[in-house]
Amino acid sequence: MNKTAAIATALACILLCVACAHKNKQQKGTSADTRNSKTHSTSTFTDTRGGKTHSTSTFTDTRDGKTHNTSTFTDTRDGKKYKIVKIGNQVWMAENLNYEASCCKCYENKTAYCDKYGRLYDWNAAMKACPKGWHLPSKAEWEALVTIAGGEKTASKYLKATKGWNDYEGKPYNGEDKFGFSALPGGYGILVSNHFKNVDYSGHWWSSSEINRSDAYAMYIHHSLEHVYYNDGDKIGSYSVRCLQDPAPPKGTAK
Repeated sequence: MNKTAAIATALACILLCVACAHKNKQQKGTSADTRNSKTHSTSTFTDTRGGKTHSTSTFTDTRDGKTHNTSTFTDTRDGKKYKIVKIGNQVWMAENLNYEASCCKCYENKTAYCDKYGRLYDWNAAMKACPKGWHLPSKAEWEALVTIAGGEKTASKYLKATKGWNDYEGKPYNGEDKFGFSALPGGYGILVSNHFKNVDYSGHWWSSSEINRSDAYAMYIHHSLEHVYYNDGDKIGSYSVRCLQDPAPPKGTAK
């Protein structure tokens, strides 16, 4: 083989190695979805509080340039998986809780509603419903989320899911779901009377903050309003639950 041919062969081998390395890197880390021009990357993180490793994914939607961080959490009590999302310094479940416990029901006692909207809990049940490492958010923690989402006057449209919200005649009033919170209109109920109302039209979520012996604060989103409200909820009423991850303990603190 002459010198020129040897050099050409070496260059070809180098280019082939570079191409293979790039392909392997793309398969392990990032992939382009040509169907919708989204770029995805995957990784894992370990929750040092419990030593559990979770898979995470990041995707950039090139249609609007927004980057979202998503993950999943498995509730070991019943094996159900929930999407979770980090918004600011908070990590929220991006779905309503659907853990079967006492003093909770599916809307109109139909499993299909539980599958879509999660269960409805009275306040005492809601206080104990979230899995270990998670808790029912306080009013202040809800307010922190709403502040990131633009404040009480506009947060509704940024927290609502992009489908599922309608008025009483079926006209859509969906949100932008800017942060991946994906709020859905699960309605509410009064379990003692087996009364349910407003699914598809409004969403109600308990907070852990009490007002008095019979009432506690709940966050409320109406289908047609951009404003977010904090209602006085009767503790025997049944609302949706969104769990918030417990804050990590300070470094050096015993687990």
